[in-house]
Amino acid sequence: MRNDELTKINDQLAAYNSWANKTLAQWLETKPSEALVAEVPSSFSSILKTLSHILVIQEFWHSVVAETELCTNRYGNQDGLTKEIMNN
Repeated sequence: MRNDELTKINDQLAAYNSWANKTLAQWLETKPSEALVAEVPSSFSSILKTLSHILVIQEFWHSVVAETELCTNRYGNQDGLTKEIMNN
């Protein structure tokens, strides 16, 4: 595959990821805020912890693709991240 083809695929995947994140955030905003932190039997014990995990992993892969150093070290820390998670 040529570099321009890879760039196009990467751009399409990034656009889809952005759309999916916004769609999920808009849907979650229609739910009570308590639902984000309610304990659930899952891989992560709340929706907020799941969203935090998704954000951290997206930041990690962005740093890999962009060949930059990972700037954050907040894995597992959900304190005060609700607005940031919902806006990313």
